[in-house]
Amino acid sequence: MTNPVRVLSLAATLAAAAVTAALLITIDGDAVGMIEFQHRQGETAYAVGIGWVVLAPVAFVIASSYVAVSTAPWVALCVAHVAILVAVSVEFAEMMSVGYWIAAGVCTVAAIASVVAAVAGDKQQRGQF
Repeated sequence: MTNPVRVLSLAATLAAAAVTAALLITIDGDAVGMIEFQHRQGETAYAVGIGWVVLAPVAFVIASSYVAVSTAPWVALCVAHVAILVAVSVEFAEMMSVGYWIAAGVCTVAAIASVVAAVAGDKQQRGQF
């Protein structure tokens, strides 16, 4: 039987990669230029947010490797990613493509579902569920 936490963490990881791809397409692949521009405008938080969205798939791959060992890092990653994704999406809403919004929505749902499954699985292993 397939472990639902593994499946959902894979889905969240792939969705995060899709969001990154959609963002890079939207900004013509110039993530560094966009980050530098935001920083020069005094929008350091958004510069960091864009950097995070671009690099998030790497963090997802690493964290998904350990989700079976401990759910805490996975939960923290998913919560932080969704919060940053929402902030970046709202700030740059007018420039985001339909593909970006679809990927961001799928990523958010997959991340939340994987957190629910991970926490439920963790409680079930400890006999609390």
